[in-house]
Amino acid sequence: MNNTISYISSGQLGDFIHQLSVINENYIKHGKKGILYISEQDSPFRFGIQKTYNDTYDIIASQDYIKEYKIYNGEHVDINLSYWRNYPHIHQNTNWYEIFKQFYDVEWGTHPWLKITKNDTWKDKVLINTTVTRNIYNINFKYIFEQYGSSLLFITNNMNDYIHFKNYYNIDIKCEIIESLAETCIAIASCKMFIGSLSAYLTIAHAVHDVPHIVGLSDCQDEINRMSNLQKYIQSIM
Repeated sequence: MNNTISYISSGQLGDFIHQLSVINENYIKHGKKGILYISEQDSPFRFGIQKTYNDTYDIIASQDYIKEYKIYNGEHVDINLSYWRNYPHIHQNTNWYEIFKQFYDVEWGTHPWLKITKNDTWKDKVLINTTVTRNIYNINFKYIFEQYGSSLLFITNNMNDYIHFKNYYNIDIKCEIIESLAETCIAIASCKMFIGSLSAYLTIAHAVHDVPHIVGLSDCQDEINRMSNLQKYIQSIM
């Protein structure tokens, strides 16, 4: 009897992290751990597959639902976690839960899918991450600054994102550059609250479940649709 399910998953990093929930839900439902292959056959990773694999290995390999984590090299796979990308007419006007429900028949996002060791260094911090590519229209950062003041800290691995944040929202808060994805996960999992635009950083907050977080939305209707009603499944979304 086969006690594993093999998966292949492509980029981008945020989608890659979201797709891990499918493996976790199948593990909870069927008791079968996942053999996960990382690939770029459906969508590339911003920093390439080898760097992404290296950056994510310790995090992913340590999850209870993962048996093995490898770069794809032609092996047989049971489930393509990026298969949904090929059918935009099905997934364009719905949220992440419905997308993964339709394609993989799982209760996506209903259980935490990243277990991250916490560090008290971050416990009183309200962390912010936004990107140059997405301007946020549903968050009043002036109000956030009035409420949390010195507790606010911008985290990023790209200084341009911080410069854009300061200039676009006219808010001057401290910044910490965190190069390591593992350290970024620890910071987000450990903080008092996370505020972020749609990016891999936000998907980490989704995945750990117990970090209160605010979703920053752009004016892109597709992005708004993807995030609609997710509080029903991830109750730490504020």
